[in-house]
Amino acid sequence: MKKYQKPLIILITIVFMILIIANVSMKDVINGLFSIGIGTFLLCLLIHFFVYLIRSITMSVFLKKEVPFFYLLISHLIHNFYLNIVPASMGELSLPLLLNKFVSKTRTFTVLLITRGFSFAMFCLLFLISVFIIFGKYTLININYKHLSLSLAALLVIYILYLLLRKTNIVNKVFIVKIKEKLLKLKMSFVFSIKKELVFSRILSLSLLTLAYITFLALFFKVLLVKLNISVSFIELYYIMSLQLAILVLPIKSFGGFGTTEGAWMIGLMSLGIDKKIALESGIIMHIINLASAAIFFALGLLAKYYYDKKLALSKI
Repeated sequence: MKKYQKPLIILITIVFMILIIANVSMKDVINGLFSIGIGTFLLCLLIHFFVYLIRSITMSVFLKKEVPFFYLLISHLIHNFYLNIVPASMGELSLPLLLNKFVSKTRTFTVLLITRGFSFAMFCLLFLISVFIIFGKYTLININYKHLSLSLAALLVIYILYLLLRKTNIVNKVFIVKIKEKLLKLKMSFVFSIKKELVFSRILSLSLLTLAYITFLALFFKVLLVKLNISVSFIELYYIMSLQLAILVLPIKSFGGFGTTEGAWMIGLMSLGIDKKIALESGIIMHIINLASAAIFFALGLLAKYYYDKKLALSKI
C-alpha cells in the first residue's frame, strides 16, 4: 500500500490543481497577487513572525529548561514549512527530530500534543461563538440520534476488534510490539505532563497564548483580504479558520495543501455571501502568500540553524 501512497497524493494534487484552474481566471489571480504590494507583503511577514514567536513561547512553557528559546524559534521556522508542504500532517514529525539534540522525541511529541490540544479546543470554542454571532437566529442545535447511534456502534466495534486482536498472535509481531512500546512510552509521558505540569497558571497561560497566536494568524489573513477588497471581521475569520482546521483532518491530502486549503476558504467565504469565483481566487492568493512566507522563514531558519549548530560545535572543542 505504501508504494501507491505517493503516486496517489501526486494524482490528488494534480486533480485539485486542474479543478482550481478550471474554475478561476488566472489573470485575476495574478493581478490579485500584484495588488498585494511589497509593503503589505513585508507587513504580512512581520505578522507571521509574531505567530512563530507566540507558538515558540507556548512550547517554551514546558521546554524552557531543556531547549534554548532561540533554537526553539528557529526550529518552528523550519517545522512550519514542512507542515505546509508535507501531506497527511506528517510534517508534525519534523519538530521532534529538530529538537532531538536537546530533548527526547517522546518529550517533544508530548508537548506538541498538549499545545495542539489547546489549539483544537480554542478553535472549537471560537467556531461555536462565531457561528452563533454570524448566523444568530438561523442556528439551531439539533441532535441527530441516528448518526450518534452509528458513531457509538462504530466505537463499540473498534473496541471488540481490539479485544479480539489481543487474543490473537498478531499482537506478538515484532513491529506491533515496537509500536506498542513507543505508544506506551508516549502515553506515560503525556499522562505525567498532564498530572504534574498542567497547573492552573500554565492552563491560563496556554489558553491566552493560543488565543493570541490564532488572532495574529487571523490578522495575517485580514491584511491580505483588505488589499483584495473583501471585508471580513475577526469573528468571521475565526469561523473560516475553524473550517480550515476541520478540513485538515479529512483523509484527502495533497502536496502543499493545494485544493483543500482553497476549498476551505471558498466554503467559508461563500457562506458569508461572497461570490464563488471571488472566494476561490482569494483563497488561492492567500495560500500562495502563506506558502511564500513559510518558504522565506524556512530559509532563514535553516541559515540560523546552520550557524547555531556550528557555534555549538566550536564551543565543545
